[in-house]
Amino acid sequence: DRLVVTNDEVTVIDFKTGAPPASWQDAPVGYRDQIADYVALLANTYPGPTIRGMLFYIEGPVLLEPERES
Repeated sequence: DRLVVTNDEVTVIDFKTGAPPASWQDAPVGYRDQIADYVALLANTYPGPTIRGMLFYIEGPVLLEPERES
């Protein structure tokens, strides 16, 4: 797992094994919930910057991120 912190953005990436899903929505709900929890906690720790959460499947490799709200 990785945490990348810059002045403008904080990104948490959770590494996963196994066959990657086709999209964020196809990822297991538990994994998506885990990332949502990380993002919520980091928002409290790092007020101000954009907080992003991602899943990285090492088989592929495939990087998945939820769609950003407009």
